[in-house]
Amino acid sequence: VKPGAGTVLHEVTVQYEASTVPAPEPPNLRPDMLPPAGQRRPLRNTVLRQPDGSMLLDNGALRAVFRVAPALELLSLHAAEVDRDILAKPAACHLFRLRVEERLWGCRDATVEKVELDGDGFSATLAPDGLPALRILFRASLAGDELALACTVRCVGPEASRFHLSFPHLAGLQLGETAADDHYLFPWGGGIIANGNASLRTAYGENSAWWQMIDLFSPARGGGIYLRINDPTGLYKAPHLRKGQDI
Repeated sequence: VKPGAGTVLHEVTVQYEASTVPAPEPPNLRPDMLPPAGQRRPLRNTVLRQPDGSMLLDNGALRAVFRVAPALELLSLHAAEVDRDILAKPAACHLFRLRVEERLWGCRDATVEKVELDGDGFSATLAPDGLPALRILFRASLAGDELALACTVRCVGPEASRFHLSFPHLAGLQLGETAADDHYLFPWGGGIIANGNASLRTAYGENSAWWQMIDLFSPARGGGIYLRINDPTGLYKAPHLRKGQDI
């Protein structure tokens, strides 16, 4: 009711109920960073096929080990400053997620047909199980102090194929002693800095221009990693970060 001329408000009654849910702690936007737990080795590219058949890529900042037969799989990912293998759950990492109609494929759902070494990495041709008309060309290489990943889907059948691709798919990561202490910086407005469980998704391309990077870091171990999208086309893409299995 909007008081009019000559109206006098004598009393206001407010009813409320106490919340039964504890108030969440505000996110720490400036966590104290300890010195790095480890240090980088001199930058020098090492690409090696190990005796067990796996591929080792090491540039002194990152060291990655891939299984390349019979299927492709990321086995470990060591970050020098954090000084630990941050791939705590390798089975959770699918490298890519290919969707055709209602079915999903990941790196373990395809047979490696060919592996080729080059100067700074390797390439693998994958045949997705049950999809004879498609081939996936995956490449991992060392570029300075970064690990570069690329994925191309090709149609090799007589008819065009329609698919959706999520790449790269990196999951099962843990930088610190406990996952609860791991922080992230996600591109949303001025950037979201927090360590709470969350499912964050945004998009860039066409008329939006978020920065193309997601950062994960451990204040306790003094370091972290970032995912940087190297896309000169500006095509529409949707970065997605999820922390916590129940989100």
